[in-house]
Amino acid sequence: MVTAARRHRAAIEGEVIAALGAERVEAARLLMADVLTHLGADAPLRIRRAKPPR
Repeated sequence: MVTAARRHRAAIEGEVIAALGAERVEAARLLMADVLTHLGADAPLRIRRAKPPR
């Protein structure tokens, strides 16, 4: 299941990069990482302890 999820995520990432460009996608990724760090939510994500949405 993990392998399938990784393949799916890579396919979505490729689609988004094709539509928006690699630079914009990377900038968005970096911005989201900064936001999560600012909110203190980065540690739970790093150790895979984030709660799923309700």
